[in-house]
Amino acid sequence: MDLYRTTFNHFSCKPIFCLIWGPLFYFIVVVISPWCTNEWDFNLLLCGFPCYYGNEALSQFSFLFNIILPIVTIILANITLVIRVIYQKMSRQQGVNWRRHRRMVLQLWVMSSLHLGLWLPLVTTTLIEMNIQPSFMIDHLETMQFAPYFIPLFLPMICLSSQPELVSKIKNLIRIRRMNRVSAVT
Repeated sequence: MDLYRTTFNHFSCKPIFCLIWGPLFYFIVVVISPWCTNEWDFNLLLCGFPCYYGNEALSQFSFLFNIILPIVTIILANITLVIRVIYQKMSRQQGVNWRRHRRMVLQLWVMSSLHLGLWLPLVTTTLIEMNIQPSFMIDHLETMQFAPYFIPLFLPMICLSSQPELVSKIKNLIRIRRMNRVSAVT
């Protein structure tokens, strides 16, 4: 019983909240929407926008909490992780050997770049449209909204390419296939 309490005390509800929040929020505001009725136009690329976008407070809350906050969290978490590694090395009076930490920094940079590179143009354009100029890049906004859909497509490739054992096996497999080519002799 004591082990259960200590394990439960150390367990954080934040990951569960992060997993439940998105589906629950969008189920409420899009599917069972108590504020309005959705009208979809299937001739548009994205079939139009959910009707809750008409509610300015709700759409801004959604934009800030579901899009801006994760981007800021990614940036701050990455900076904090790198600073923590440097601080721990300096507190132990060890020099930071970047060759040793190169893999961690590279993985962090590539994954962050994937998320930020595909989200930031859309977010920046949307912020400019919301606050400064409503017609800013209006012709390209609908196309830019497809960029975040590439994240789950590229993420497995990035994760697999960060495994050196797998990369070396793939390279060896490619070399073996090149050596085993059969060609016709004339």
